[in-house]
Amino acid sequence: MSKTFETKRDVDFQLKAIRLLIKDRDGIEFQDQGPHAAVDYVVHKENTDIAAVEIKGVRKVKSVHDNHSPVVGLRKLVDLQAFARKMRIPNAILVWAYEDGIKYTTINNLKGKIYYGGRPPRDGSTNDQELMFKDTNTNFKIKEYV
Repeated sequence: MSKTFETKRDVDFQLKAIRLLIKDRDGIEFQDQGPHAAVDYVVHKENTDIAAVEIKGVRKVKSVHDNHSPVVGLRKLVDLQAFARKMRIPNAILVWAYEDGIKYTTINNLKGKIYYGGRPPRDGSTNDQELMFKDTNTNFKIKEYV
């Protein structure tokens, strides 16, 4: 089993983001998939799975309106797509959570480049250096916390 680096603060940040994503949408609920799952949440409407959601917290950039090119490990995108296809879920959504709101899109709308990189390696981690996706021109939807 892989080591978990997410803190309670990270989990709370993700929970705040998923609540904002589904806010004001009647009959929509979500289910946390657990700390080692392929995706963070599955969103349901009337007992039907409608979206698989992966949330990435952004700590170094405070606002969804700041000039920021979101980055995510390519492995996360592949896992999100594979999970949605396997479970026959029609939408695979990637969310970047900031202090003031979220940017999100379905993975089929992503536009960017692939490169090798990541973060400085942490003791016990196997995924700190990997193939990465960097956004270059995705038309994100934005929601702000009020």
